[in-house]
Parts: sequence; structure tokens; C-alpha cells
Amino acid sequence: MHKIMPQDVIYLATPFTSKALIKPAARREEAERWKAAAKICGRYFQQGNIVYSPVVHWYPVALQEGLPGDYETWKRVNQAMLDRCDVLVVGMLPGYDTSRGVAEEIEYALNTQKPVIYLPCENSKIG
Repeated sequence: MHKIMPQDVIYLATPFTSKALIKPAARREEAERWKAAAKICGRYFQQGNIVYSPVVHWYPVALQEGLPGDYETWKRVNQAMLDRCDVLVVGMLPGYDTSRGVAEEIEYALNTQKPVIYLPCENSKIG
């Protein structure tokens, strides 16, 4: 099992797109997912890591610029960034196990021999 070292560059995979049918509820859930991912990024950064999270990086840009939020739109970007990272950390936020994006990020990491670490996310603590 890979132990995260301070010099590791981390790709953080977390669920984002809400399945809520009511648009305001979906936007609130996505904003909460962004906050949780940002908290995890901050904790790793405080430990000396460089962290990339597509959710944290692109959510505000997509909102401001009216960009689509579906995984297919971002797949090329996500894979290019994952290629540059040392390890994939899967934030086990609610919905991580049913997220198409997270599943594809895990599959891509494994296919490119990247270590995959599952991070339990009670209060976004890093174990």
C-alpha cells in the first residue's frame, strides 16, 4: 500500500454532480461537495503536499463562465492532470461509490499504474 509522502503530488477524486431532481437542491449539494473537497485539499496542503482537485479547481470557473459540468466535458483535462500526479486519493464523500467520474478516475489511475488510496471523510479528516 502506498503511503502518502510530503513530496507526493495528489489528485483528489470526489463526487460532484448531484442527482437531485430539483435544481436549487442540486446546486446546494454540489456547493457542499465543493466545500468538502476544498477542506481535504487544504489539509493535504498543510501537510506539504501539492493537491489537484478538478472539483475545487473547476467548479467556480464553470459557474462563472457557464461551462458544462458533465464528466465527458472534463475527462480529457482530468486524465492529463492525473498523468502529472503521483497518487490518486479517493475522498469517500457520500456518493463516491456511485459517481461515474470517480469510477473513471480510479480506472484510469489503475490502468496507468498510479496508486489509489481511499480516504474516509468523517469531517474531512486525513488519517
